[in-house]
Amino acid sequence: MQPPCLQGSNNLWSLAESNSIIELNHFMPKTLEDDLESVDKILDSKRLADFSTALELKTALGKEYIRYALANTLLFDRKQFDYGPGNIAKFGVVGCVIRASDKFERIANLFKANRKKAANEALIDSYRDIHVYMNIIQMVEKGVWR
Repeated sequence: MQPPCLQGSNNLWSLAESNSIIELNHFMPKTLEDDLESVDKILDSKRLADFSTALELKTALGKEYIRYALANTLLFDRKQFDYGPGNIAKFGVVGCVIRASDKFERIANLFKANRKKAANEALIDSYRDIHVYMNIIQMVEKGVWR
């Protein structure tokens, strides 16, 4: 049953009640830790070592970077599923730079105010979004964004 404060409004709750394909659980964000756990289930230490060797990685941090890059790929894929490619295709590199700039401004504002904990989205989420935007820019520049 819809909460009284939302009755009669055209919102996600109404869409969910109408048996649409939208599930409210779909909107629950996953954390970096959740995504790293998913990566670790697939890429155990032997597979990570094999992958690192195949890439000729020389450092332990290079190997660890793979885990974070794959975790951020999971984030990218979830967002792509929701947004589709049109928002980036419409504005390209400039749009990505603006969106990343918004994230940097948010981070800078929190640090200037000596607030290490944000009221809404965790700082790590902004860091991850910036990582994703920078990779999208590379895809746009190489002409693979569709």
